[in-house]
Amino acid sequence: MSRAVTPMHPRKVPCTMTARLLPQAAEHADGAACVETTVAQGRAVMNPAHTGRTRLPNRRHSITFDVEAFTLRFTITASHFDGGELGELFIKNHKADSGAGIMASDSAIAASLALQFGCPAEVLRKALSRDARGKATGPLGAALDLLTENAK
Repeated sequence: MSRAVTPMHPRKVPCTMTARLLPQAAEHADGAACVETTVAQGRAVMNPAHTGRTRLPNRRHSITFDVEAFTLRFTITASHFDGGELGELFIKNHKADSGAGIMASDSAIAASLALQFGCPAEVLRKALSRDARGKATGPLGAALDLLTENAK
């Protein structure tokens, strides 16, 4: 038995953390909801200006560095938009097809998409797991910490 699927207009919310912080998304003329955030004094602020994904150019400068998390070494490759904002991250583990490597890579892909849809790196960074001392526990958090430290 086939069931007809009614296409719905996609909601353009760049970051699930942002959506939880700011559930009142701005409505645009086409009816799509959109939230872009900036970080002001440590909290997210809504800017109903960003309407879609901003892609990085095919050829771009990237930086590569290593972080350690869960006693494992991860290699991070990061690229920035022309304005200097973080645009994408790739995370690889030394063991191909390891569970930790796959989860780290998948989290980096999801974070990259969130960044390209307007979620600030600072919002992502603050949403990730931390230990009792406030240090990031995962490879994505550790990478975002290093990148935001170097940007300051």
